[in-house]
Amino acid sequence: MEIAERLVKLYENPANKVKLPVLPTEGIFYNRYLLLFIERTTSLEEIEKKYKELVPRLVGVSRQLTLAVAEKLKNSPRWTLLHRLIEDGICARQMVDFRVAPTFRNLLIDIHYQALSVEHREQYANLIRRMVDIWVEFSRFTDERQKRLQFKLSPSNISECALLLNRVGDSQRAYELLGMLLDPEASEGEQATVLNTGYVKHSAMLEIFEDALRERDPYKAATCVEIMSYSLPRNKLEPLVQRIHDRCALTPDQHRILSGFVRLRPQ
Repeated sequence: MEIAERLVKLYENPANKVKLPVLPTEGIFYNRYLLLFIERTTSLEEIEKKYKELVPRLVGVSRQLTLAVAEKLKNSPRWTLLHRLIEDGICARQMVDFRVAPTFRNLLIDIHYQALSVEHREQYANLIRRMVDIWVEFSRFTDERQKRLQFKLSPSNISECALLLNRVGDSQRAYELLGMLLDPEASEGEQATVLNTGYVKHSAMLEIFEDALRERDPYKAATCVEIMSYSLPRNKLEPLVQRIHDRCALTPDQHRILSGFVRLRPQ
C-alpha cells in the first residue's frame, strides 16, 4: 500500500510531465489503486472519502469495485457510503446483476432504520421505493422485443423487497408484492413476471409476520403463513397459527379455516 501511495503522489505531482493515456490506461491505474486501498484500509470513513474522490471522476463503476466496497460494508454498515454505492450501481445498470442485486438488498436490511437521522431515513425510504420500481419494471419486460432484458422476480427477491417496504411504512405496497407469490398467473405462461422456482427468505417473512401480529391484523398474518407454507412443514406452521389466534382475536370460523389449512400441509 505504501508503494501504491507513493506512485500516486509522484504521478499527481505538478512537476511530473509524463502522463498515461486517459483512455484506458489512467483509469486502470486508479482503479487498481482504489481496489488496493479498499482491501488494505479498515476505516470506512477513509474508504468513503477515497471512493467519492475517485469515482466516477477517475474510476468507473464496475462489478468488482461495487462488491469490494459491499464486502467492507457487511462488517460495518455505513449509510452514507451505502447510499452512494447503490446510486452508482443504479447508474451502472447493476440492479439486474445476479450477485450485486441481492447484495444491495442484504446491506439495506442490515441498516438499523430507526437509528438513522430524519434526513437519512427519508433517503433510505426513497431509495428502497426506487429500487423496487426498477426490479418490477424489469420483470414486466414480457413482450418479444424486450424478453431478453427481462429480470423475473424470485420469491427471495419479493420477500426481501416486501420486508424493506414494510420497514419504511409502505405496507400496502409490501403486501401487493407478496400477493404476486399467491397468484398463479404471475408465474405461469408467456406473461409471467415471477420465477416459479425458489423460496422466500424465511427471516424476512417472519419479521413481516411479527409486524402483522403487532398490528393485530389477521389478514396480513394469515398471508404470511400461506406464503411460508410452501416451504415450511406443518409442525413449523401450527405455532404461527396459534400466535395469530392469541394476538388477533380470531372468530371461531377464522380459527377453523386457518387450522384446517395447516392440517392439509405435509409434515
